[in-house]
Amino acid sequence: MKKNKKLLAYVHIEKAAGTTFTNILENNYTFKHCYVWSLKKRFPVVFDAEDMMVLQRINPFIRAISGHHVRPFSDLSSVRDVNYITVLREPVARYLSHYQYWVEKMNNPIGFEDFLKDEKNKNFQTKKIAGNDDVERAKSYLDSFFLVGVVEDFHSFLKVLQRKMAPKVFSINYEKKMNVGSKKIVNQILSNLNQYKDYIEENNLLDKELYLYAQNIFDREKQDCSPFIDTFENVSIRKRYLWKIFRSFYMVPMFKLYAKLYTSK
Repeated sequence: MKKNKKLLAYVHIEKAAGTTFTNILENNYTFKHCYVWSLKKRFPVVFDAEDMMVLQRINPFIRAISGHHVRPFSDLSSVRDVNYITVLREPVARYLSHYQYWVEKMNNPIGFEDFLKDEKNKNFQTKKIAGNDDVERAKSYLDSFFLVGVVEDFHSFLKVLQRKMAPKVFSINYEKKMNVGSKKIVNQILSNLNQYKDYIEENNLLDKELYLYAQNIFDREKQDCSPFIDTFENVSIRKRYLWKIFRSFYMVPMFKLYAKLYTSK
């Protein structure tokens, strides 16, 4: 049986302001938000209805989720009414940033030419939304989203979301972009970009089509959204600490325990 209150589900696309936006969700929902992952090993990796039921047993007050495993093609809507949101990024910039993250943050020594050949990195955003490289399917999912934004107009995305969340007070304040790379690796690639240009373009061809489609959706949202005044409300430090304690010592350990039980079956 579905809960009456809608679930806000953020599809976190790698290197598309996801860490920053997740932090905004945490500040607004505190213990009613959870960064989730799939309890089962499979491909594509999806946080599904069964996982959601486990999460609701751990925290029956959950109102928002985010994570790389949140995907619109899951069966999540069978247990909750879901408002999906996501943010896309200009494909070439995201692609290079993803490689940079692999090398600098994940300590993956993969060469750029090997990264170019890796099929899972090609049209990454399309696959993230559709589950495969069917760009028309990805577009149809975006059409049903509560809100779709782009990194390049991130603050406008937040303002439109704030308006759409009314009458709920939704703070869009954030101190700085989080999880930003040093660009050292990317700058090295850019210095020799011409030799890779055609490969990069080909690997992101469908993503470029999807990105332009997302931009059009967002442009319409901005036009339809009536004027409003920005409100920047900071969550109290006490509330943040309480949330971190709740998350660190209860929600995350419990979810990890359930994950071990599932994988041991």
